[in-house]
Amino acid sequence: MYLIALVVALVFALTALWFAVRTRGKIEDLSREQDSLRRQLADFQTEAQQRMEQSGRLLLRASQGKPVSAAQALEGRMYDEIDGQQAWRLLETHRGVTILDVRDPHEYAAGHIPGVLWIPLNQLEQRWEEVPREADYVIIHCAAGSRSAAACEYLSREHGYLNLYNLSRGLPDWPGPLEAGRPT
Repeated sequence: MYLIALVVALVFALTALWFAVRTRGKIEDLSREQDSLRRQLADFQTEAQQRMEQSGRLLLRASQGKPVSAAQALEGRMYDEIDGQQAWRLLETHRGVTILDVRDPHEYAAGHIPGVLWIPLNQLEQRWEEVPREADYVIIHCAAGSRSAAACEYLSREHGYLNLYNLSRGLPDWPGPLEAGRPT
């Protein structure tokens, strides 16, 4: 009789142990899933915050009478694309135009727009305050348009600039004069 009771108790104990191990595994799975959901929620909150900030900057830009294109609104882009002819016309017709060259020293030395502000892209994080906020237009250029777009993104997102224009096809699209010379 004791033997039967002992076997039954052992079966119950093993069954309870099996359920405990299985339950612990499920709890660990749920805990991992919960951690994953927390990370996803944090990512969503960060993205939502960034989109709200972008929308606020677009509204601020519009409230200042500056145009907001559909592409800017859809892409969350805080700068305009501009071609060489448009940039040249702005420079000829407006006083508040700054041209920022973000190319490397050897590119600058080979030829640059006279009177530009030269800050190589790899120095922009340290020297961004040299870019005038009071300018009506800050036209940023590089050799082909991609580094200048990165500079526009950086200045608009990290420092709230609203007056940025990317020379989308780079310096080869510039119709105005160039001068050669080493950077100072």
